[in-house]
Amino acid sequence: MWALPMNQDPENSISLGIIRDAKAAQRTIGIMTKADKLARENENQWLSMFKGEKQSVGHGFFATSRPPGETLESANQWEQLFFARERAMQEHTWPIEFEEFQDRCGVNLLSEYISVQLGNAFAKSLPTIKGKVDTRLREIEHQLAGLPEIPYNVERK
Repeated sequence: MWALPMNQDPENSISLGIIRDAKAAQRTIGIMTKADKLARENENQWLSMFKGEKQSVGHGFFATSRPPGETLESANQWEQLFFARERAMQEHTWPIEFEEFQDRCGVNLLSEYISVQLGNAFAKSLPTIKGKVDTRLREIEHQLAGLPEIPYNVERK
């Protein structure tokens, strides 16, 4: 996960260099936080990231916005209204230009996406894990077969 606050310049992120050095871009998901703090003059930069034109990552980007000090339930509702453009925060509203990415806005949608990806990764890994367990089981059974039989009356020995 690569978290980027939308009230800062993503070009200043040292994380992208680390992601690239680790050759992890294809397995990275970008999370744009503080969407309610997005400055109008930076909209195009963030929009190009959503579109995969700049700083692209394998799983694309999601946007989140959580007001501080709220309960989980009220934060969910606040965020949902914000991204649906039903709530204006002073001078901050979610720009209409981002509407095509509505299915990638909000912590709940991010959570669902991550759950699906995790499930897919587990499903893909299970055959390999099963193979390793089966191989190890055969090794142990072979070792056990080489041990002498337990004497009939062990207690009297």
